[in-house]
Formats: sequence, C-alpha cells, structure tokens
Amino acid sequence: MSKPFIEQTGKPDSSSEPAAGKASSAKEFLTDKDLSYKPFYEFSSFNYVTVDSLGNIVAANSTSMSTLGFSEEELAGKPILDIFHPGDREGVAERLKTSFENPGVEYRWEARKVKKDGSVIWARENATTVRTDSGQVFTKIAGEDITQQKLALSMLSMEKKVFETMAGNKPLYRTLDLICSEIEGLANGMLCSFLIVDESGKRLRHGAAPSLPAEYARAIDGSEIGPSTGSCGTAAYRKEPVIVTDIETDPLWDDYRHLALEHSLRACWSIPASWIWATSSWATASR
Repeated sequence: MSKPFIEQTGKPDSSSEPAAGKASSAKEFLTDKDLSYKPFYEFSSFNYVTVDSLGNIVAANSTSMSTLGFSEEELAGKPILDIFHPGDREGVAERLKTSFENPGVEYRWEARKVKKDGSVIWARENATTVRTDSGQVFTKIAGEDITQQKLALSMLSMEKKVFETMAGNKPLYRTLDLICSEIEGLANGMLCSFLIVDESGKRLRHGAAPSLPAEYARAIDGSEIGPSTGSCGTAAYRKEPVIVTDIETDPLWDDYRHLALEHSLRACWSIPASWIWATSSWATASR
C-alpha cells in the first residue's frame, strides 16, 4: 500500500483554548464532566485518543478500544507511537512534536496502526494540541479506519499494472510474478504462488512463487491433481476453493506435509483461476 501521508491542514484557532473555569488537572480535563462534551467523545463512531506531553495515552474512547482490540487499562499510559506501524512511527512522531509546539494548529496524517492481535489497519487522523489553564498541553487525536479504502485503491493500482504487463505481451511468468508480489504487499505475512495445469490435465507445474522457498517450489512442481493432494491439487480436482488452516493435521496434506513443515508453512488455501487454468495458493509461515 502507499506510504504514510502527513500534512498540516489548519491554522491556530483561539477557540481550541479551554473555556474559562474548566478544570485544569489532567484527570479532570480529560474526563470532562461537561455532559454536552462527553457523549461526543465517548460514543462517537470516530476513534478519539488524548495524549500527554510525554507522548503517552491518557484517554481513549470505546471506539478506539474496539478498533485496536485493547482494553482501557491496556491503553492507559501506553506510548502513542507503540500502536503505530514501525515504518510509520518516525513521521507521526515528527508531527506530534510539531503539534505540541503549536497548540491550536490542526495536523492530519494517514498511517498504519497495529492492533493487539498483530494485524495492521490504516487510519486517517486529525490532531490538535490544547492548553489547560495551568499551562499543561494535551493532544487530541480523532481518526477513522480507512483500511478498506486503501485496499480498494491498491487493488485498482494492481489491476492497472497487470493489464499493462499483459498488454505489453510479456511472458506469462512475468504477469504471474507481478500478481503474486502485489498480493503479498496487500496481505501482510502471506506468500502467493501459481501452479499451472499441464497439457495432460493431470499435473500442476510451477507458474510463479517469488517468495516461497525455491526448494519447496521445486519439490511440488509436477505434483498430481487428485482428491487428496494438498490444497492446490485438490482445488484443481474439485474445481473449487480449498482452505486448509492447519497443514500439520489436515488429511489433504498427508503426502506433502513434510515438505511444507520443513519450510515452516502452516496453512494454505487454493483458488482455481480458470482464466489461465491454474491454481493460486497463499501459505502462511510460522515466525
């Protein structure tokens, strides 16, 4: 997917200063007993997080907790950068620092976040720093999950690249390699390959596998099509998707299990792609 997008979008606004008489302690400021404000923060469909001057989370609404999979106790005191993807932390840290130095200025960015279960999502966020009566500063971050939007744009980009490759009369393996690489970029931690049905219609031959171990790819090249021949051979036989979530125990992999486990491949599903008479498979590797 695309790189993080960060930019300044607003100008200093005096209305961001706390209203006269508002509690100045961090706890009271964040809890905000004004009921006209709390429902907006707590029950909004947007993700809301408040960060102190040390960069630690001091408050988060239920939508944020639900989106990321953390409890309130797990988020409280957690460095805000810890929930961002390692590749995006530097850019976000830079904008947060600038935001703290410029209360009332709004910044926005698009960056990846890491959920508690390790999965990655994309978020579009706005950040504004406010100052309390006592001079303390807190940054309020509001955001939304844009993972599906990013995925849709990436899919369109992938289709364009594939069509351009096909229109250029490139060898088939170039097109298949491109598809695999693009899919792997979209699906973190997954490996993609293509096996092509040979002229006899009885065996699968290597088509593309840019990230699978070369030894494994050679070992399954020429494997038979049948009712119990791994995910790909079975999918070609049934002419329907075959999903195997545990190679170590699934009987479809009895004859090929040792090959997969030797290379730490733990799960595999295969989808017949009739437009090239091939099967495509994605295998997850243990880390």
